[in-house]
Amino acid sequence: MPDLTKAQTLHLPDEAATIDLGARLAPQLKSGDIVYLRGGLGMGKSSLARAMIRTLTSSDQDVPSPTFTLMQTYDTADFQIAHLDLYRLKAPEESYELGLDDALAYSVLLIEWPERLGHLGFDDRLDIILEEADRDQGRKVTITPHGRFRNIMPDFNVSDRESLKQRFLSDAGFADAMRQPLPGDASTRRYERLVRADGQSFMLMDQPPVPGAEPCRPGESESERRTSGYFALARLSGGRIEAFVAVADYLRTQGLSAPDIIAVDSGNGLLISEDLGADVFVTLIDQGQDAAPLYLAAIEVQAKLHAVTPPDVLPGGWPLLAYDDLALKTGAEVFTEWYPHYDPACTLDTTALAEWEALWAPLRQRAEAGATVFIHRDFHAENLLWLPEREGIQRVGLIDFQDALRAHPSWDLLSLLQDARRDVSPELEALCLDHYFKLRPQVDRAAFMRDYTALATLNAARILGVFARLVTRDHKPKYAAFMPRMLGHLSRNLRADGMEGLRDWFGRYGFNDRLIS
Repeated sequence: MPDLTKAQTLHLPDEAATIDLGARLAPQLKSGDIVYLRGGLGMGKSSLARAMIRTLTSSDQDVPSPTFTLMQTYDTADFQIAHLDLYRLKAPEESYELGLDDALAYSVLLIEWPERLGHLGFDDRLDIILEEADRDQGRKVTITPHGRFRNIMPDFNVSDRESLKQRFLSDAGFADAMRQPLPGDASTRRYERLVRADGQSFMLMDQPPVPGAEPCRPGESESERRTSGYFALARLSGGRIEAFVAVADYLRTQGLSAPDIIAVDSGNGLLISEDLGADVFVTLIDQGQDAAPLYLAAIEVQAKLHAVTPPDVLPGGWPLLAYDDLALKTGAEVFTEWYPHYDPACTLDTTALAEWEALWAPLRQRAEAGATVFIHRDFHAENLLWLPEREGIQRVGLIDFQDALRAHPSWDLLSLLQDARRDVSPELEALCLDHYFKLRPQVDRAAFMRDYTALATLNAARILGVFARLVTRDHKPKYAAFMPRMLGHLSRNLRADGMEGLRDWFGRYGFNDRLIS
């Protein structure tokens, strides 16, 4: 095991390896981080910066050199990226005009020619030096952590991972495919679009095994799940490729559009699948397409899934576990643990926490008793694609479903209709719910809506806790912008009949001014 607190030296044989390194570096960064990019002219500093920026924004992001402007900025979901080229600075004091200290509050700084900062340089940084390798065989890269980076330094020796991918692609018949890295997310999972010479495209999923991410095994007790850790408590898949494959196979048996699996290496976390395209619901809506037909089609997918009893074990042997009381409790506790860090005026003592548990326990138990259908678990407009050339429910493409469970049928509906990321009007929510009940007339609407409201309240609190953790612990301030939307969902749900106890709890413990009337 390498000592990751010290310098790592890597060999990058070609541009693809440089892009891969950028894709690995980028997810480690958070607001306030500084990366020095050192090396002579033509050594690849801008190429590495471009790879990091595109990983965090989009694969087609225009990334011009900041040689003449000195600084270019880019927005991500979490922070701003400031890409700087200081070659033209004549004195360190000229950097004051760039406002670097102020930018650190909300930006990641990628700095080429950091030597120009002289005595005004930063101590807490990641140093990357690019040099010509021996015998002109690509580039030698030295990565040295300073300050915070000593505690989070991953093993960037990507040559082994890249060689694994190249061997996997070759064995699967994709050795000559053009590889297009796609933007990363908060997970360790990365995607590349593979384009063959004939124009056909496929998706490469790269999900390195996550140390310590143990999924829950069937029959585990609460104490065993606590020993296994958070993934077992929350019943998350821990990034297992075999979970994705099993869920995809099940969805296709139900006549739904999950991607076909072309090749798999579960042990190394690699998979090639069908490419369902780029027409994500949220993108189409942002471009002006009417949201209602898309959402109604998604509701038809839900009605189809809810009409059948899912198996306990999915194809390939992956268990479909229940979204049980403990998993729901684990999610809700993120709120009580982290929201007070974000808003210190909302203090929760042992009495408040005991009351919280007493109020939620019967609602969670009711949800566990109603855990009868397959749920995607992350069913929202960023994980749904529109496939208009197909018919019926197959027009909705499904992705990012590896954490699927058996749960109450309201869960995916509330995830879609009370979205954390985009506004869904009350009118569209009502239209979709009406459509669902028309498709499933046997459902007791009043009882269903009681559970829908309770679980939507729990989910809103859970997501507020997640956002609070991202802002306070992970220094990702942009998530604060999503808080008002979730507080709005929480407020509206708390006004419903049957939610009086929780509504009073939020009032007693300082949340009245935060809730939106």
